[in-house]
Amino acid sequence: MSEILQLKIQLQDISKPPIWRKVEVKAEETFYDLHNIIQGAMGWHNAHLHQFMVGNTYLGIPSEDDFIEVMDSRKIKLSQIFRVPKSAVLYEYDFGDGWRHKVTLEAVSTSVKGVNYPRLTKGKSACPPEDCGGPWGYMELREKLNNPKHPEYEELREWMMMEEEEVFDPTQFDLEEHQEDMLGLYQTGKKNKGKEFRF
Repeated sequence: MSEILQLKIQLQDISKPPIWRKVEVKAEETFYDLHNIIQGAMGWHNAHLHQFMVGNTYLGIPSEDDFIEVMDSRKIKLSQIFRVPKSAVLYEYDFGDGWRHKVTLEAVSTSVKGVNYPRLTKGKSACPPEDCGGPWGYMELREKLNNPKHPEYEELREWMMMEEEEVFDPTQFDLEEHQEDMLGLYQTGKKNKGKEFRF
């Protein structure tokens, strides 16, 4: 039997509609594993740098280019930080766009026989597209895509690779699809052991 953490991942600075996911993950996993879980569960593509912030401590993949000390997230287990419900850390993805997520421990339980972990259990709303300019850029993008008369409407639809009849729906969320993406990135992370893509 393994200890299981129920975590809520809430994208910050966007509230209408809110964007969040709930996952169940083994406490023995590392923060690097959690990074890959978040990527797939949210709908990101793991194309940019990331870091976790635990108070004044930074966790990530250390690099000689770092300006501050970064602890190796591949060596730190979730159980070392998430000890009691309501424990929380910040996860930042894509330092240019600055996507910040609050990751909160909601409950601790034991594994259920026959259930595979990690597991995405709930979620709400679509993930913003990569490279759209962070929360404020995303809100502007949504406004333009909802206005067929906007001069950038067609250009943005093409950039989003939207089909002719497709309508942009920020509330869309497919649990099964995101679960599949999450497991794919989690398993890839296990294989590459933190050889992160860097621009």
